[in-house]
Amino acid sequence: MNRPTIVAYNVKRILRERKISQKNFAELNGISYKKLNNKLNGYESVYPEDIVFFYNSLDCDVNELFKPRAESA
Repeated sequence: MNRPTIVAYNVKRILRERKISQKNFAELNGISYKKLNNKLNGYESVYPEDIVFFYNSLDCDVNELFKPRAESA
């Protein structure tokens, strides 16, 4: 298994903060849940057009998608 990208990590974080499931997000935005899940879990690459899709769909600042992970103690 590949490690999810920082963008995938942050999309999952934003969805969790907004209490939106991946399945609901996929349905609302007309994409396959399987495709979304694969991208967010590192099974498929996240491409520049995916980043544009995520920040438009999430209505967030693109910088939010590149925010470093918080270090665990």
